[in-house]
Amino acid sequence: GMDGLASAREGGLTSVTYEARKAPKSWKGSPAESMIDLDSVTEATAFFEGSAGEAAHQFPANANVAATIALCGLGMDDTRVRLMVDPDTKCNTHRIHAVGEFGEFQVEMHGNPLASNPKTSMLAALSVVRVCRQLLDPVVL
Repeated sequence: GMDGLASAREGGLTSVTYEARKAPKSWKGSPAESMIDLDSVTEATAFFEGSAGEAAHQFPANANVAATIALCGLGMDDTRVRLMVDPDTKCNTHRIHAVGEFGEFQVEMHGNPLASNPKTSMLAALSVVRVCRQLLDPVVL
């Protein structure tokens, strides 16, 4: 998704929307608790819609993906973000929808939450491992 966004930006990216959908326990301890009653949610519900900059500022422990998408695409002000709580999910779902001169694409990823920190996914931790490997050997695919 990040490669696609950066490439699309070169050719006229016009809109990027990112949606994060997580279980209630993944939003515990975040400002979401003051925006929605996480313990009584019965269906998938959006509790935040705004820019990536606003999401990163209000949800620094949960919105790292939003910031990354913004940096690869349209920036922190022009990337739209929707944060959702879903009592029926066990995974963290990330959706990117991009439109531009190149056409349009959607990317959706369902990641298992990291057992020690359900605010993030296992893949985020594995991403750190990959970056460390790249520091030692820059030809890592």
